[in-house]
Amino acid sequence: MNISKIINEAFKSFLNEEQLEEAAINPLVYTQIDNMINKMTFVDAPENLNENFVKKEMKDKMHFKLNKIQHKEFGYNNFHIVKLGSFALKQGEGVRPLIFHIEGQPNNASYFYLYVWNEKVKIIYYASSFYENDTILIKNANEFIKGQHINLITKTEQGKILFNSEFNSINEIDTTNYGSSNTVAATKMTPVLAKSKSKYAVGQPLNHPKFGKGTITATKQNGVDAEGNKQYKVTIAFPDKERTLLMTTKKKVAVS
Repeated sequence: MNISKIINEAFKSFLNEEQLEEAAINPLVYTQIDNMINKMTFVDAPENLNENFVKKEMKDKMHFKLNKIQHKEFGYNNFHIVKLGSFALKQGEGVRPLIFHIEGQPNNASYFYLYVWNEKVKIIYYASSFYENDTILIKNANEFIKGQHINLITKTEQGKILFNSEFNSINEIDTTNYGSSNTVAATKMTPVLAKSKSKYAVGQPLNHPKFGKGTITATKQNGVDAEGNKQYKVTIAFPDKERTLLMTTKKKVAVS
């Protein structure tokens, strides 16, 4: 795909450029999405999440998909909405959605998408898979088409708004060994006790090596880890606040 320009005025606030229409597309596309990622914060993120690592992984995955998009032929007349896939954090055996908020923007989001028309990327934006369905995306696309005076009607053909799902695979970021701002043991989010029991009972006192003394208020078995050790989601009331931790019956001391 030979992408030649971006006409989205919103890029100016990110790139501090006055005339983007004449600029080469590749640096602008990559810089645009990098700047969005740099400006984002994560919503309900795990404690001790290494945000720099996660953002680097997000950029790498978006760059990879953008590279593939450049080599795809979308054709003419039709207006394409191309979703770039939601993000997810993998921590040990668990996977959770990664929700983000971009500085200066009103809503949270979970994925990026772009418009392609006449073999040109028209805009890169973001949306939430939880709140913005395809009907809303089509409505937004129609407003964009009208605002940019794009004509989908030719002498021989009526262009359509089409979704392209080829690049909509989940962007999974494995933080098991590298996603913590502390240590590998902390990144697994499996703090364990020096004197663990095979089962964590409600009301049981607990002395956590990092958070101190607390009392278990809820517990639920959560499968096993890679070594076959039982894991539990344990909610513990500590002096500062209540935390839900993924605990294992394997006897190790977490490194802090």
